[in-house]
Amino acid sequence: MSRRVGHGADTTNRRVGHGAVSEAARGALLVAAKDLRLERRTKVATAQMLPFALLVLLLFAFALDPDRGC
Repeated sequence: MSRRVGHGADTTNRRVGHGAVSEAARGALLVAAKDLRLERRTKVATAQMLPFALLVLLLFAFALDPDRGC
């Protein structure tokens, strides 16, 4: 009785190094794109995030004021 790694998936063509990072980044981008498409349909979290994002930008504008001289 032999045990296969990856349940029969072809692991011989798997890239190691830079290719693996780009595959992970591609996967993350695909998930983010899916989430953004779903959010565009519902618009619930956008209505909650937009005021928060504007408030954070306003706070950072005052906190990192270049005229303060610190």
